[in-house]
Amino acid sequence: MKRIQITCASLLIISAILFGTVAHAEETLRPEVSKPMLAAQELIKSQKYREALAKIRDAEAVPARTAYESFIIERMRATAAAGAGDTELAAKSFETLINSGKLPKADQLQMMEALASTYYSAKNYTLANGWIQKYFKKRWH
Repeated sequence: MKRIQITCASLLIISAILFGTVAHAEETLRPEVSKPMLAAQELIKSQKYREALAKIRDAEAVPARTAYESFIIERMRATAAAGAGDTELAAKSFETLINSGKLPKADQLQMMEALASTYYSAKNYTLANGWIQKYFKKRWH
């Protein structure tokens, strides 16, 4: 597993994206999902990213999750993984979210930027370049 060092500015951008307002009024988290997710959010605020990932796994273990619950879990996992320096997991979560069709264009663009930065920090220049190209293609279309 590759580890990266995330700058404070990058983490703030990622957190703003991932804790942003995408929810619709009818979409909520059930208590058995929300409890570990709230704990994970507090751990992220305290920069305890590995512990947050464990809480996120607890939420993920809840059976019969809704599509919205899975989406929110993925958003939180991306933040925690990026903070923990887990490039592989962060990138997987970013890509899942970008491809989900649930993000507004502005959030997709910010997440593409974060993903390109993640790959660049991991010295995976080919994937970083690919996501930069996708970013500009999406931004101008």
